[in-house]
Amino acid sequence: LESFQIHCGKDELPKLKKDADGFGAVYYIVDSGFSNVGDQVASGDVQKAYASLCTIHPTFTILKKDECMEMMKKCVEGTKKEKGCIYYGWTVEGDKLFCREAYVDGDAIVEHLKNAGPIIGPCLEAGVLKLESFQIHCGKDELPKLKKDADGFGAVYYIVDSGFYNVGDDDLPDLTDPAVQVVTQKLQSVFKGKLGAKLAAKKKPKAGSIDRSQTNKVFVERFD
Repeated sequence: LESFQIHCGKDELPKLKKDADGFGAVYYIVDSGFSNVGDQVASGDVQKAYASLCTIHPTFTILKKDECMEMMKKCVEGTKKEKGCIYYGWTVEGDKLFCREAYVDGDAIVEHLKNAGPIIGPCLEAGVLKLESFQIHCGKDELPKLKKDADGFGAVYYIVDSGFYNVGDDDLPDLTDPAVQVVTQKLQSVFKGKLGAKLAAKKKPKAGSIDRSQTNKVFVERFD
């Protein structure tokens, strides 16, 4: 075992620290970021995203905190505009800074590198932070799309071997919930039935197979 990191919110750390300490874990606490996973579930693009999922794993050392914090904000705001970003955000442990980021495919990574480079590059040159490592994890079919651009960042490439992905139907609201039905009808009206139709086309779970109470609540609060 070369390293064992856990990246989580400060409220989650007490739940897992006792067990994770036995693995020699180093804890990075979430500072800022966003997630577009919910939007992809609603749009029906989740499975496509999984098949070509790519993640970037850069680690930095913070040298000038205030300037670095400003850079982090600019990166988050800029990346929010990228349609191919699944999630993006910063985690911190002492003077170490890590960016958690995932993209639908290699082309989306190229777009991000072109957007983030002009923000992070000058900060590296100015001594605001130091790049310690830069990894990209992707499927072998995505590597040719991004390698030329990522080579300039000194990227090390990890190729996907195996695994699974639980973001999908289990994250959809229960369409039999009356409150969810009301919101879905509103969405059908706003989007001329396209979004609601995609939700309705999803396979409904067997009664009692999954507890979706929290998912239903979040869905209603977000879209109502």
